[in-house]
Amino acid sequence: MKNLFALDVGTRNVVGLLVDYEENKIIIKKSITLEHETRAMEDGQIHDIEKVSETVLKIKESIENGEENRVTQVAVAVAGRALVTSSAKAEKEFNPKYEITEENVATLELIAVQNSMINLSEKYKEYHCVGYTVSEYKLDNEYIKNPKLQKGSKLEVEVLATFLPKIVVDSIFTMAKKVNLEIINLTLEPIAAISVVISEDMRKLNLALVDIGAGTSDIAVTKSGKIIGYEMVPMAGDEITEKISEEYILDFSEAEKIKRELNKDIEKVGYTDILGMEYEIDKKEILGKIEPVIHELSHKIADKILELNGKAPQAIILIGGGSLIPLLRENLSEAISLPIQRVAVRGTEIIKNMVDKTNMLTTAEFITPVGIANMAINGRGFKIISVTINRISHRVFSFKNSITLRDTLLSSGLSMKKLYSSSGNPITFKLNGKLRFEKGEIGQLATIKVNGEKRSLEDEIFDNDEIEIIYKRAGRDAVFYIENLKKEYKNIEVKINDEKKILEPIIKVNGEIKADNYLIKDNDEIEVKEKFLAKDILDSENSLKFYINGKEMEILVPNEILLRDNKELDLNSEIFNGDILETKKIDKAMLKVKDVMDITEESEEIKVTVNGEIINFGKIGVEILKNSKKTSGEDIIENGDRIEVAGSSSSKLILSDIFNYYNPEDLIKERGGVLQIELNGKKAEFITPIKNRDVIKLYYAKTFKK
Repeated sequence: MKNLFALDVGTRNVVGLLVDYEENKIIIKKSITLEHETRAMEDGQIHDIEKVSETVLKIKESIENGEENRVTQVAVAVAGRALVTSSAKAEKEFNPKYEITEENVATLELIAVQNSMINLSEKYKEYHCVGYTVSEYKLDNEYIKNPKLQKGSKLEVEVLATFLPKIVVDSIFTMAKKVNLEIINLTLEPIAAISVVISEDMRKLNLALVDIGAGTSDIAVTKSGKIIGYEMVPMAGDEITEKISEEYILDFSEAEKIKRELNKDIEKVGYTDILGMEYEIDKKEILGKIEPVIHELSHKIADKILELNGKAPQAIILIGGGSLIPLLRENLSEAISLPIQRVAVRGTEIIKNMVDKTNMLTTAEFITPVGIANMAINGRGFKIISVTINRISHRVFSFKNSITLRDTLLSSGLSMKKLYSSSGNPITFKLNGKLRFEKGEIGQLATIKVNGEKRSLEDEIFDNDEIEIIYKRAGRDAVFYIENLKKEYKNIEVKINDEKKILEPIIKVNGEIKADNYLIKDNDEIEVKEKFLAKDILDSENSLKFYINGKEMEILVPNEILLRDNKELDLNSEIFNGDILETKKIDKAMLKVKDVMDITEESEEIKVTVNGEIINFGKIGVEILKNSKKTSGEDIIENGDRIEVAGSSSSKLILSDIFNYYNPEDLIKERGGVLQIELNGKKAEFITPIKNRDVIKLYYAKTFKK
C-alpha cells in the first residue's frame, strides 16, 4: 500500500500522516500537525465544519507538495463521544477437509457485527457502527489467534462493535467532502490506538489503555486475550487549560501555551494576561491551582475503568497529548490504587513495526494517527457508499461487499413500513351487540427506481446511485352501506293468501329503520332481525296501552290472525322460508301475556359450590301477575292492565337451604370449635341470601380462653 493518507482530527490538533506499507512495516513518509485556530471542536465533536475543513485542507496541501503525492482518499477515526458498545457472537460449521479462507473469516465477523446491531436497544437505532474489534476466535471450541488456513468443523467469533450518533459521523464526512477527500476507512480512536499499542499477546494481561486528548479521554480494557469494552470520559486536557485561563485571566491559546510549559524542566513560567500585563510565576503555584482538576479527571477515568473491569487492572497505559499533563500519573495511581510504576505514559516507541522517516513521531499524541493508518492497512474498516434518496444525500455503512437496496434504505433510517402508504380508516360499529370492523383500503407498496429504472429491494446499490421512492396514495377510508349489510343475510319467500311475498331482514340503525343508501358511521348501533314472527307480517291497527313492571308500553295489535296449515299461529310463532300462509280478519284484536313476555326463559338454574362440591337447586321459576293476580301466558291483555314479574317463594334461597341437601359434618373433616361460614370469601350467616355461582366454605375454628 502506497501513499495512504491517515488523518486524526483532534479537539486541539489535527495530525496528518502520509504512509506506505511494505514488508509488514508502517513507514511514515510525512507528518504534518496543525492546531485549530479557534475552538472549532469540543469533546471530540466537530462544531464548526468550515473552520476544521480549512485546517485539514492546509494539512492535505502540505502532505501532497506536488502531484506525485496527491491524495484523494483518507482514513479517519472519530472520538468516543456518546459511544455505545455491543458484543455479539456468530458461528459457522465447515468441512474439516478444507482450509478456512480469509473470506470465510470476514463473513463470519460480519454476521457477528450484524448480531451486535440487533442487540442494540431501540433508542440507539439512529447510531452508526464505527468499527469493531474481534474479541476472540474459537475453532472446535478451542481458542485460536488466527483461524485463516486452519481446518476444523466449527468456527466461532466474538466481536465488540462500537456505535456513535449519526451527527458525530456525518460531520466528519461533510468535512472530508469539503476538502475533496473520500473516506475509505472509518474507525474509532481507541480501537485505532489499541491496534498498535496492545498486541494480541499482551491482551492476555488485564490492561487499560487511556487515550487522553484535549476534549475526551477514551478508554479500552483488555483481559483474557480479548478487549472487553470501550468507554469515554467527556473530560481531558481542555479542562486543565480552562482552569489556567480562569485563574490568571488569559485567553484560551495563552493558557494552552502555559500548560505545555509545565512539561518542561523549568521553575518559572512567563505569560501575558488579557489586559496586556506581563507576569512571571512559579510553576509550582500553577500546579497547585490545577491539581483539583487533575484530581477530578483522574477519578473519573478510574471510575470508568473500574466500571468496565470490575476491579483495578494490572497496569494502565496512557497515550495522547493529555497524558503528558504533570501530576496525572500520580493522581490516577492513587485514584485506582495502583503503584505508580504500573501507570505509564507511552509514546510511539511502543509501536514495533513503525519506521518513522520524519523523526517527528516521538510522543504519545502520535499513537492514534499511526493506529488509524494501521486499521486501514489491515482492512478493519467497512464499505461506505454515498447515494441520494429523493435528492437527499445519505451515506451507507456496511461490512458486506455487496450493499442491497434494502440495506441502503435501512441505513438511511427509513422504516420498511413507510414504503407502504397508509391504509384507509376503518369503521367500527356494533352489530347485534357485538363490535364489527370494516377495514379501509389497504396501503400499497411504493415504486422504487434506481437511476431511473425500477428495482427490487434485493438489487445491489453502488456509489453515487440516485434512488427515487414514488409513494402511493393513502388507502381510501372504509365505505359501508345498509345495502352492503343486507347482502350478508338471506331473504325469506312465503305465500300469503296465494300471493308471493319477499321478507327482507329488518335493519335498524340506532333504533331507526334506514334506507339502503344509508352510510354506516363510527359507533352506530345496528340491529338486524332476520327471523320473522307472525306479528311482523300482520296488519296492526289497534293501539293497546298497558304497563310491565311499572313501565308504560304501547303496542299496535293486529286485527287479524295468521293461519298455517289451517292452524292459528301465536304472534311470536316463527315464519319459515316456503311457508304457505293465510290471514283472517277478527272482530276484536287480542294480545296475550305470552305475546309480550317469554315466560319460559324467566327461570334460572341455581348452582352453588360448597367446600368444593356443587349443589344444584334446579330451575327457580318466576310468577307473572296481572293487576296483582297470578296469571298465565294465555291471558288476554286489556287497556290499562299492569303486569309484574315477581320471584316465586322457591326462588328466595338462603344459605341454610344447602343443609337440605347434605350434612355439613360429611364435608368438614376436622371437627371441634365453632362452625364458620364464608360466602365468596366473606363471613356469612344462615339467613344470608345466595345466588347462582356463589362459593360457600364451611369449617370449624377453635376458640381459646384467656
